Amino acid sequence: LISASVDGGYAVSTVVTPINQYGVAYNDTATVTTNDGKDSVTLDRGGHLTIVSDGTTLAQPESTAPIALAGGAVVTIDASGNATVTATGAHGTVATVLVATGSGVDVHGSVAGFAIGGDIATNLLDHSSRVVVSPSS
Repeated sequence: LISASVDGGYAVSTVVTPINQYGVAYNDTATVTTNDGKDSVTLDRGGHLTIVSDGTTLAQPESTAPIALAGGAVVTIDASGNATVTATGAHGTVATVLVATGSGVDVHGSVAGFAIGGDIATNLLDHSSRVVVSPSS
């Protein structure tokens, strides 16, 4: 998922594990990047969270209070350690939830108010990358 509808951009990327003996690969890590690459949130399959704001790695949060990143995106971590990254542009909002499952990282996305196209609009992905986009008008 890449969007230029948010100032500084918004991208979601994953690094996958090697394919196992059953032909299955999992997301080893998932990263949301904003603010022209200066802000990022990465979750690995073991649940370790790394938050970078304006190029500086932040200390692990001790509460579920929202964390505002330098570029304007907001990170919320729930009691289970799932991270939600939300960014708002002039016409809408994009959010991504990162969930560590032990075997991988599930990635769930939503978009509201933006015109979307390409792979996202064509496929409304819900497969190996676990990206789910629900556009609304």
